[in-house]
Amino acid sequence: WSRPVTQPTRLLRAEVSELLLAEDPMAPMESSTVPSVSLGPAGQADAEVHGTVLLLDGPEAFFRPFRGPKDLQYTPQEKQRAWLMHRLLSSDAVRHSVADFYPAALDWPKKRGPRRINWQEWGQAGPSERRRLLGLETGTAAVHSQFPQMQAEAAVGSVG
Repeated sequence: WSRPVTQPTRLLRAEVSELLLAEDPMAPMESSTVPSVSLGPAGQADAEVHGTVLLLDGPEAFFRPFRGPKDLQYTPQEKQRAWLMHRLLSSDAVRHSVADFYPAALDWPKKRGPRRINWQEWGQAGPSERRRLLGLETGTAAVHSQFPQMQAEAAVGSVG
């Protein structure tokens, strides 16, 4: 089973792929999408830029109603997805624990992130802002990563 993907999400992924493939002179010309970063049964990130994985979020990742890109609220499933991906991408201890029941976990790539980009902020961004959102511009250390906020929210939710 895989979660349904909406048209805005498909469009976001296609536009991000187009931009990233244009940036990479080594990309095969017949390729139409950038490869995802797979973590086996734990899921996958949509793309990777300079060692940071990206999650490209469409409407299905958020509670309704949609007000604006800064007021969106992730569903609990999406918060857990980001938390799990962060742990699996960055922690050797977590990988070794997972390897007890899924040995291939030891071969998963070690990356930063995930950095989340939603369809509304992408749609409102101009070309240079889109490059910054993806981490293609210099000075991107503070680019839209919602993981710390989501980690705090998950901790608060698990206390009660």
